[in-house]
Amino acid sequence: MGKQLIIDKDNAVKAFNEAEPGLKKVLSTLFGKEVLCQNPLEWVSSFADICQAAGEDEAQYIIPASATYKLAMDICQDKVDLIAKVLNGDWVEDLADTSQRKHYPYFNIIVDKAAPGGFRLSFDVSAYDFDFSHFGVRPTYRDGKTSDFAGRTFVAEYQAFGQYQKLYRSNK
Repeated sequence: MGKQLIIDKDNAVKAFNEAEPGLKKVLSTLFGKEVLCQNPLEWVSSFADICQAAGEDEAQYIIPASATYKLAMDICQDKVDLIAKVLNGDWVEDLADTSQRKHYPYFNIIVDKAAPGGFRLSFDVSAYDFDFSHFGVRPTYRDGKTSDFAGRTFVAEYQAFGQYQKLYRSNK
């Protein structure tokens, strides 16, 4: 039986931050990138990573074939909310605080063969006290960099949310 090695998380993170790229890969394999990287923007690349960071089962976010538009829209809303929660870390939006900057990705439907379904991130927006999106209150991000990352990385999740919301509203 091998000996057990106990490493303090702070020391592992420090070693990771000071390591060369090759050693970072080894440390990530041993301890998990979600443990070592304090900033989710450094390691999140898929919704599976978001679920792993949140301790959630990705299967609960799969839309059943028999789902109503309302259920599908709710599942998509839960997905984009979870994305925002993980990427924002400790930052919490205060909808009543009009002096708190809130950022969100803004999408346009455009003719672009390179964009899946003609849906692509146009820009990041920050607003103090108004909302000009047709999605109503939606997840916001702590800064423009995080908002831009979410919009570019999770375009499919935002697109599905918008499509199911449109279908739900048109079939009410």
